[in-house]
Amino acid sequence: VIRAHLAGTPDDWPALFRLNHRNTMLSVSIFAELLSLPPAARFARTLLRVADPDGVVNATQEDLARLTGMSRASVRRAMADLVRSGVIQTGYGEMRIVDEGRLREEAAL
Repeated sequence: VIRAHLAGTPDDWPALFRLNHRNTMLSVSIFAELLSLPPAARFARTLLRVADPDGVVNATQEDLARLTGMSRASVRRAMADLVRSGVIQTGYGEMRIVDEGRLREEAAL
């Protein structure tokens, strides 16, 4: 489908290459985080990356464990620490970032 589209509109090739480059850079960045950051910072960065513009993260602990390369127990501990410090609030199947600045500090950004 993409090849057919590009055959008809070859001016879209640069956009495809930009999108591919962006996705590759994101993948490499996430992989580097998995290898180098402590669990709490990885968890914080993941929340910042997947939150919607209102700061809501619609994900289960299982989802977050897969995204961060952490066990569910490690996710629970990291989440509990952030809740205790008032950085996030939790609800059923979602979290809300309450203090983005402090979450960015935790993420070492």
